[in-house]
This record gives sequence, C-alpha cells and structure tokens, in this order.
Amino acid sequence: MKIAVIGAGLMGRAIAWDMVRSEGVEKIILFDADAETLEQGAEFAGDVVARIADASNLEKMAAELEGCDAAVSCVPYFFNEGLTRVCIEQGVHFCDLGGNNDVVDAQFALSDEAEKAGVTILPDCGLAPGMASIWAWAAAEALDECESVGMRSGGLPVDPQPPRNYMKLFSINGLINEYVEPCRIIADGDVAVVDGMSGLERLSFPHPFEEMEAFYTSGGSSTLVRTLHGRVRQLDYKTVRYPGHAGLIRAMMAVGLTSGDPVVVDGKAVAPRRLLEILLERYLPAAGDDVTLLRCEASGTLDGSPATVSYQLVDFADAANGISSMMRCTGFPAAAVTRMMADGTISQRGARPQELVVPADRLAEELAARGVEVEKEIVRE
Repeated sequence: MKIAVIGAGLMGRAIAWDMVRSEGVEKIILFDADAETLEQGAEFAGDVVARIADASNLEKMAAELEGCDAAVSCVPYFFNEGLTRVCIEQGVHFCDLGGNNDVVDAQFALSDEAEKAGVTILPDCGLAPGMASIWAWAAAEALDECESVGMRSGGLPVDPQPPRNYMKLFSINGLINEYVEPCRIIADGDVAVVDGMSGLERLSFPHPFEEMEAFYTSGGSSTLVRTLHGRVRQLDYKTVRYPGHAGLIRAMMAVGLTSGDPVVVDGKAVAPRRLLEILLERYLPAAGDDVTLLRCEASGTLDGSPATVSYQLVDFADAANGISSMMRCTGFPAAAVTRMMADGTISQRGARPQELVVPADRLAEELAARGVEVEKEIVRE
C-alpha cells in the first residue's frame, strides 16, 4: 500500500509514525507546505518520503497523489473539499480529520462522482468527529430500540494550571471554530441547530476526573445527524473541559474576541479572532502530559427493559515515544481507517458516513494493539 499523509503537524506525524510501523504499508509520503514542519514530522515518523506541497495548490497535489492507494488529510478543514476533488480525479481513497459541517456537506455532494471513479470518501475520521461516531452507532445498534445518543469528549492537561486549565493539543484555529460555529443535534426527533458553548452540564469520569463540565461544540455530531435522524429522539455532542472553562471562553466571546470582523486599532484594521489565535498559540502551554476522555452512550430498551449501552475511553500520553494522548486518539483511528480503505476492508464507494462502513471490531482491535482501550458497558434498569 502507498499512503499519502497531507500535513506534518502533530496529528499528521502521529499518523505517519503509525503507518511506518504497520504491516502492508510499503510507502508513506508525508506532505507539508512548511519545510521546517515537514522536516520535524519526517524525523519523528521515521521511514517516510517527505515532500513540500501546498494543499491549496490542487494541480500540484494531483500530480503528487498519482499512484497512491489512499490519502489522509491532516490540514485545516477548509482544504478538504478541494483535496476530495483531487482524490476523485486521481482514483485515490480519501479521509480527513474534518470538523466543519459545511465542508462535509460539500464532500457528500461529490458522492456520485466518487462512486463512479471507484473512490471511497470518509470525512471526519479523527476522535470527535471520528471514532466517537463509530462507538455511538455501535451503542445504538446494541439496543432493540434507541431513544437517545450522547457523545462527550475532550483532550485535557493531566495537571491543569488555572485560570486557563487547558493546553495546546491541536490547531488553535480549529479549536476556536468548534467553539463559535453552530452545532447540529437531534432534538425531539428533528434536526436542530444550537449555539456553540451552550448547553452547559456537569459530568464525571473515573478518578481524578470526577468533576468536569461539557458544552455544545461544532462538528462533533458529524454524520450521525444524518444516519440517526428518524431513529432517535435525541442526539448531541459536547466537549469536556475542567470546570470554569466555558465561562472563560464565553467572556472572550462576549467582548468580541472570537469575531473575524476587523476593528480599527491605532489606525490599523485588526481581526480580534486572529489576535486571539496568536495569543493562545503564545500563552497556552504546549508541553506536559495530556489525557483524552470519551464517552458515547445510547439509551433505550433491550430485551423489553430500559437499558443504556456506553463506550468509554480514558487515555494518557505515550511518554516513551513522545506521542500525546490527543495524537494517539485522533491520529491512530484515522490511520486505521486509511489502511482499511487502501487494503479493501472498506469496499463501499462514494462519500459514506464512517459509522456505516468502518467495522467497529476491527477498529477496536487496532486501537487496543496500540494501547488505546475502549470499554463497553451495558446497564439494565
């Protein structure tokens, strides 16, 4: 198998690292537009071919992807529609880390073209959006009748430092986008849209994460809004943080710091959101141990009685290999899905919701082999 990894940042290098150590992968090509990032990513991953390429230069990307079996995009979401078109043109299976509803809609609009080209397109294949959808679907499928599905997930520092209680685990641009974009849910059986950062709730994970909060963020419900519409009355996704985080972000939003509309400062136009991105890049800690929390829960009936099926994950960093938990829980699922497309395990063509085509058992096996353990529990009332 010849695999292309587009983007050599933290998630891209985790995927490339995993590919290098996977059976059946003969060649990995790692792309990035920045020479320094590419060099660091290639050094981290190991036996890869490193090539400078700008994901916005679609003609260049088409030439580079020729002959690849599959490609995975680890660049910002706004590149993914163009890369999808290129992969269809070149006959290359494609998945991405996604995170934007409008882009996913555009990718699904290309489904017929992809099917005619014999290409599989799987958007949103990281953590959440990503494997959270697969476990949520599996939980719903385990019930005779499913009433509601909830997904809760977050990447966090193990040792939070107030007042931020957070650390830089992935793209700051993507983080802010999740906070400010509208969020799709299912409420009372109908698809609905709610504001990011709303729906604040308290919840508990195993020690020492007993006191946490969660709130709506964009993108995490992914294609489940399509696949479970008409089947469940409630579906939502919320991001998990330490208590107080929502209030801090809401305060920033209230004074316009997440707005992209420029304001004039000393005669110069400044976009507040861009300034916030730069400041968070500068002042959020990037070093330190992290943890990933995930719970996907479906409630309904089983064998005639009320029941809840849940999949839960508490994952920590791999210090020995220098791989953060967020890299493990985002990169490893995407790597597994990419291999499944390339080796024919996933045979359906066109743009597909991953929960309908990715075999959950196979994904669980691959993740467990890498120390990422997902626990299933059934509680009957």
